[in-house]
Amino acid sequence: MSDGRHLLLKLLRETDMEIQGNTLVKGVNEFDTVIPEGVEIIGPNAFRECTRLTSVVFPSTLTSIGNMAFYECTRLTSVTFSSTLTSIGNGAFQKCTRLTSVTLPEGLTSIGRNAFSKCTRLTRVVFPSTMTSIGKDAFCECNGLTSVTFPEGLTSIGKGAFCECNGLTSVTFPEGLTSIGKAAFYKCTGLTSVVLPEGLTSIGNGGFYECTGLTSLSLPEGLTIIGESAFFGCTGLTSVELPSSLTRIGTDGFCWCTRLRVLVPPCQVYPGAFGLCLLVLNASGSNFPESDVVLDPRIIGLRQRLLALWSQNVRRQGRMRQAHRGYRVALDEVSEGYDTVQSNRERAEVLQIWRAIKQVLGQNMRFAPFLFRKIIAGGRRLVTMKSYLNQPKETKVFKRVLEDLGIAEPRRFRNWQGRLESQLRF
Repeated sequence: MSDGRHLLLKLLRETDMEIQGNTLVKGVNEFDTVIPEGVEIIGPNAFRECTRLTSVVFPSTLTSIGNMAFYECTRLTSVTFSSTLTSIGNGAFQKCTRLTSVTLPEGLTSIGRNAFSKCTRLTRVVFPSTMTSIGKDAFCECNGLTSVTFPEGLTSIGKGAFCECNGLTSVTFPEGLTSIGKAAFYKCTGLTSVVLPEGLTSIGNGGFYECTGLTSLSLPEGLTIIGESAFFGCTGLTSVELPSSLTRIGTDGFCWCTRLRVLVPPCQVYPGAFGLCLLVLNASGSNFPESDVVLDPRIIGLRQRLLALWSQNVRRQGRMRQAHRGYRVALDEVSEGYDTVQSNRERAEVLQIWRAIKQVLGQNMRFAPFLFRKIIAGGRRLVTMKSYLNQPKETKVFKRVLEDLGIAEPRRFRNWQGRLESQLRF
């Protein structure tokens, strides 16, 4: 027997650990524990309810931590994982109520069900770039967590993964995420803003159920399914831009969002999806009882085209303003630039779309300020800019639209150089 093996057996006899082959079967209820080199697997329940245990250092040979391995180790405050670890089992650190920080190693791909649930003092989790999935209820009721940043390789967040994490205020999702499981952020009442990534295709039932602090929500194009009660009782939401890619909004999807005003695109809408919402403009093409106003579905495509042109125009105005800052260039010199030519071309397109929108809305034109609030907000700033006011009328792409939305240019006068300026002071 080698000296190393002999020393390991002596250590195990002294510490009362039990190892079978490369698996630690039974740990010890001591304050500080160093698991010896050579151990590759910590078996199920190995340190379960070892309430004296305060810190653990794992060997460099460790690859797997079994189910419930450190369940309810209520004094455990510090864990140092090995770089060879690839899996953490179900409930492995559940109810470790004094654990405050966890840095998961590179190479780890998944976390089991309830792995860190009810670790109520956990304030920080660092995920490795290799992580692809987070299991069911993995961090449920970790009320100490205030923010979470997921790795780029993550593709799915399991059912109830962060349910009732009431201290959670911000979440950063990766671009590769494709699904958010049922009740994943159920009753995270501290969550105020959610920006979901491009590539996400589904939000599970109850995904953000009763996130009452949620005031801002950005849903990506490409999202197809919003599950049952996904945003039920999110009473802080005032408006949501639903993507045109939606195919289904489940029962009670936005029910009890009592401050929500929303335009519903063509898709299948299940009963109660918008129950008790403040204003529901239904352009889905189907009737449902929560509709306040039914709109022609054509409004969705026309609105998207107009908003896309508005975004292009805002960027162009920024370039023109930057290029002619100081306003020393004569107007006839400015008007020959590429951006001016583009503005002339788009002006006719905008007018055509705007006429079609007014025709489709008809008597419902009163809802235009809600449908085009982005243009109104930007337009109010635009008409105060010298770079805009001093342009020829032909380059003011959205002039007619802004006027119809109640935004008129301020009165102007000619200054000593002969250029028009607003009476507003800049």
